[in-house]
Amino acid sequence: MAASVPAVVAVAPSAPAARDTQASLERGPGRQPPQASARAPAVDTAPGEPVRQAAELALKREVETQLRAQELERARQRQEAQRDTVEQLRQTLRQVWDASATVVEQALQREADAARAQEAASAARSKSLDAYEGPAVARDPAGSHVSRRV
Repeated sequence: MAASVPAVVAVAPSAPAARDTQASLERGPGRQPPQASARAPAVDTAPGEPVRQAAELALKREVETQLRAQELERARQRQEAQRDTVEQLRQTLRQVWDASATVVEQALQREADAARAQEAASAARSKSLDAYEGPAVARDPAGSHVSRRV
């Protein structure tokens, strides 16, 4: 019985051997120079899966960072616009308040002037009535108040 032996896979050298640099030794009578296409590349130059995944992850992180920066900028702009709006509303409210106070003061002044005018007219009327009624009341204590107006 013979045991089966697995086939040996050819392995390409990772670096050129020292004898490969000695071209004069290999070129003897009957020897042919080695062909460049016969050698397999020592290192795989195509990017592997881990390299591609790392590049994609870096790209995703960069995009996420840019999105966050844009969101922060938009939020800052909204806050600034909101501050401006609040300040404008405060200014408007202050102006309305001042105008309202002015209107109230003017109304109170008019009422006070009107009250003074009524008091002055009342005082003048009562003086004129007192002048005519004063002696009659004194002469007629029983209450027959007869006005002496003409």
